[in-house]
Amino acid sequence: MGHVGRIVAGLVLSAALAACSAPPPSAAIACGPPTALVPHPRSPELTGAPIGPLLIRGPFPAGAKDATALGFVRGRPTKMLVLVARDMDSDIALTGVRCSDGQPLRFWLNKGGGPWSFGPASTPVPDDIMATTGDLRAVLPKIDALAAGTTGYGGYSLFPTTGTYRIQGFAGDRKIGEITLAISDQPYPQGQ
Repeated sequence: MGHVGRIVAGLVLSAALAACSAPPPSAAIACGPPTALVPHPRSPELTGAPIGPLLIRGPFPAGAKDATALGFVRGRPTKMLVLVARDMDSDIALTGVRCSDGQPLRFWLNKGGGPWSFGPASTPVPDDIMATTGDLRAVLPKIDALAAGTTGYGGYSLFPTTGTYRIQGFAGDRKIGEITLAISDQPYPQGQ
């Protein structure tokens, strides 16, 4: 094999090794319609989309029947409340993806505050900051719901765009549930 042949063979081998070590490309997933909301067992006026012992609450309008969050603004993390509706057997980890292309969803849960501030003159959080802030796997420590009363975890989901998203819950390696959220830029009703 000549010098050029060795260079070509080396390039082919380098490309093959890079392809093997690169993460697989994201792909669309079938998520279905937004998950139906259910009432909290001790506070039925509070509804959410169920994942195991948790209820995911977002900016759902009063009387909403499904997990369609309103008021999305690009560059603004979306407030999220995760209620503990039943006793947790262990810590629970949440992961998520955008259904249209499998892009991972990032969370800022159970951390307090955030690396941003909002006000009348604030500017949107740049896409590259939203894409690298928070956790791809948000771990929520075990809470005994009966002893704690109506409790949960606060924070944000960092949705990059409108669309549908799948959020899954795991206790260790065991999947305990999943929900589909629809994120809409339709304005949130005034006075709610």
